[in-house]
Amino acid sequence: GAPAAAGGGMGLMEYLVTESQRKASRSTCYIEFQKGQYHGCWQEDSVSLHDDLWTQNHLSVLFGRVLPDFDFYGITTVNAAQWEELLGLVRECEPGQGAILAELAPWVEDCFREHEVFTIIGM
Repeated sequence: GAPAAAGGGMGLMEYLVTESQRKASRSTCYIEFQKGQYHGCWQEDSVSLHDDLWTQNHLSVLFGRVLPDFDFYGITTVNAAQWEELLGLVRECEPGQGAILAELAPWVEDCFREHEVFTIIGM
């Protein structure tokens, strides 16, 4: 694909929000995707998905297929093999799920350049 913009810019996103966008919303009703192992909430380079979008798109079901220990209310790490397995399910998942994974993919690829995992921080 095209090289990422300086600073790892994500471009316009339909589903995910940057940390500055989440902060501006004054809401904590988001699932946070954090680079590397968990190291506190709301990191500057994290992206987040509103919990309504998570629930509407049945993402707990999708992630649970690959991550048996997935916890909507806790902390779940995802390695590269598990991410690839999730992407492999896109053909059989709901359109919204595929769109969200596609939007998350550039961030995940960027994360895996420096980290072995990313962390999903639930509600």
